[in-house]
Amino acid sequence: MTPKKQKALVALLTQPTKEKAAAAAAGITSKTLRGYLDDPEFQAEYKKAFAGLVEDANVYCEECSKRHLPLWERADEIEAVAVRFPGVSVGQIQEIVRSGLDHGFSFETALVGARLAYAMQTGQEELFSLDDVAAALGCTKEEAAAEMERHGIQGMTISTLPGFEWLLGKM
Repeated sequence: MTPKKQKALVALLTQPTKEKAAAAAAGITSKTLRGYLDDPEFQAEYKKAFAGLVEDANVYCEECSKRHLPLWERADEIEAVAVRFPGVSVGQIQEIVRSGLDHGFSFETALVGARLAYAMQTGQEELFSLDDVAAALGCTKEEAAAEMERHGIQGMTISTLPGFEWLLGKM
């Protein structure tokens, strides 16, 4: 296949219209492009390349669906975050989480990112557990606690020690 035909083939696969945009992108006239499309060898190459694009698109869609599955499986967690921030919709939280998933983050990390983003935007306080921090950092709770301590952040532990239970009994 000639370099001009190869350029036309690429243009056919990447441009929004066969006739005008593809011909212009290939640097040929529409009439020349129609002639290429009548050529059995060119037609076979075009069909082969197009089938490859369709296959690639199917694989991409399958990967996307798997990657986005937590958006549906864990919709209740997304809704719980949206409820905490007045005026924020479930769709807005989903968009942040989807973007995080698309960039290779875990669902937990993306959800922490959404919580942090809206807490910062609204000025509303948001508490993060050690589990949240570990998920966001992609490490164990012990490693997260050590990293927080290294940055001078003191975590808070709430427990039901006997003294605390005693205090509750007196109230």
